[in-house]
Amino acid sequence: MRLFIFILCVFLTACADQSHTHENEKNHSTVINSTPNAKVDSIIHKEPIKPKEPDFTRLTSRNSLAYLSEFSQTNTSKRIKICTKHGDMEFILYKGTPLHAASFIHLIQEKYFSGVEITRVLKNHVIQGGNSQKKSKSTQRFLLGKYTVPHEIRPYYIHKKGALALARQMEHNPVKDSEPYDFYIVHGRKIGSAEFIIFKKKKTLHTPISKKKFTKPKEELPT
Repeated sequence: MRLFIFILCVFLTACADQSHTHENEKNHSTVINSTPNAKVDSIIHKEPIKPKEPDFTRLTSRNSLAYLSEFSQTNTSKRIKICTKHGDMEFILYKGTPLHAASFIHLIQEKYFSGVEITRVLKNHVIQGGNSQKKSKSTQRFLLGKYTVPHEIRPYYIHKKGALALARQMEHNPVKDSEPYDFYIVHGRKIGSAEFIIFKKKKTLHTPISKKKFTKPKEELPT
């Protein structure tokens, strides 16, 4: 009787172990035979796409002079058009300011001026724009580079009505370099004798050309 009970216990234990083993193998088989989601796996492990190298030259204070000098030799067209919702303005850039013309045309080709804002309009004085505070334009300025354009001041190029020019920083700029992203268009007006005296004292009328252009023709001016 004892022998029978012992054999029965061993048999039940063996069956339980076998049942447990079979269950484990069944569970283990489910894990092994599971098919991983290849699509998700490929997304997770895919190498990040490297940004495309820019196809333009990023200008700096070191390379801008050489770049603009070369650019002016290969881009000789001096005619540009500024289009706004109020109308279009056509300009011919001076041949005597090749670096300023090169910088302006370079930024036109890089589409920097497309969509910039006119930031200031002062009647009888100036229309100014280009240096937009839009985030997209700020980013574009960073990519195009931080540089200035060496001054090309000529006595025969004056601020007459309709003249297009680049602005410059008035402080900490002893060499009078221009800011490439900030342009203005002269509106201007004629001045009388009283103002002429003030301008003469300030030495802002540098040449006979500017005196003739800025002053009223029939008014007697003091010498």
